[in-house]
Amino acid sequence: MSRAIAVLILGLMLAAGTGASAAETAAPAPIRVKDERTIEANIETIDHAHGTMTIVASKGKLVNLLAAPGVAHFEALKRGDKVLVTYYEWVAVDIQPSGTLHRDSAPSKGAKPAGNDEGTAPAYTISSLVTITAIDPTIPAATVRSSDGATRNLRILDKELLSKFTVGGQVAVTEAPAVMVSVEATN
Repeated sequence: MSRAIAVLILGLMLAAGTGASAAETAAPAPIRVKDERTIEANIETIDHAHGTMTIVASKGKLVNLLAAPGVAHFEALKRGDKVLVTYYEWVAVDIQPSGTLHRDSAPSKGAKPAGNDEGTAPAYTISSLVTITAIDPTIPAATVRSSDGATRNLRILDKELLSKFTVGGQVAVTEAPAVMVSVEATN
């Protein structure tokens, strides 16, 4: 009987050890990023030279958009046009080694939207130092942690940027609250 107990205990120990190593080799959970949004709105301001525009969405909400490279029809748009816009929220538009941003405090605001008073809509870009905690090259996306411990998931605009960095690395990231991937006039 004592031999049966010893075999049972040994079997349980082996099973527990196998379970631990299986958990250690499990694939990381995929990074969840915000889905694309499509809305109909009116153009409040547009800056063709910088690839930016502010639209007035439902209930008067202002949304600042940075055009992704290659967005068709952007140059033909003008203030007052009614448009159907597809965009992603919180996109990393640039990632550089950490030495390129010289402060580790609050994020710095980027370009102020043309024609708007400070605070009426978010800046086009925000730059900050972060640590990469996860990478998903299939989306592409990264989870980042700021110096205050807050984490967020970012879609990466340029897949090549992501390939230059690894989990655990500190980087200077420039994020855009909204990046337009398509637009068409509907008037």
